[in-house]
Amino acid sequence: MAQSKAGQPHGGRRAKIVRHILDDVPNGAEIDFVTAIAERLVIEFWSDLLHLTLAEAEAIGQCASDMTRLFHVNRSPEDFRILDEAFSRYSQILSDAAERGLANGDPIMTEIAEKLKGLDFADDP
Repeated sequence: MAQSKAGQPHGGRRAKIVRHILDDVPNGAEIDFVTAIAERLVIEFWSDLLHLTLAEAEAIGQCASDMTRLFHVNRSPEDFRILDEAFSRYSQILSDAAERGLANGDPIMTEIAEKLKGLDFADDP
């Protein structure tokens, strides 16, 4: 299993992120799961894995919030526009950060790149 810079398995890093988020939830309190947990998990997971800048993390947070429109039952044309923009921005931020990490020799990005090289999809041009 790949190790983080601190020598801790990836699972330990994920558990630390989840504990950090859950520690902020008041015991017995009613919460909005999406904003209190799900959106924060997205932001903190990618921020940790890809070493996002503060601006990138904030943008990912806004994208995650906008992408919850995916779960609306009756989406409006405005919902579709916002979803398209959010998914596009989200993927661009993650792609840029992953490329930056690979260029800087980040061990996690290097490991992922090596694994991707080994994949062969016959129908992929």
